[in-house]
Amino acid sequence: MAFIEYEKFQKAVELFDIVYKADKNSIKKRYLELSKLHHPDTQNGDTEKFQEINDAYKLLLEYIENYRFNFTKEEFEEQYPFSQNSSKDWFYGV
Repeated sequence: MAFIEYEKFQKAVELFDIVYKADKNSIKKRYLELSKLHHPDTQNGDTEKFQEINDAYKLLLEYIENYRFNFTKEEFEEQYPFSQNSSKDWFYGV
């Protein structure tokens, strides 16, 4: 099975400040908050940041739809070791 690129996944997770068990609804809610804050049409809008948010959202949805349930906590932590060093419980928390 092909994995999502480590650096991109790490950046997306950090940008959205989510945990491993986050569902589509919580990711969508966070996406709407971030995109509203950084939308280019707003006063403090940032086109680059907005594009980064969109890319991260697509990557996280791809992860949930295609990868999340295909491996165990140990396999996840082996593939994405940054999750072991975080203050969050990436596998069980929401």
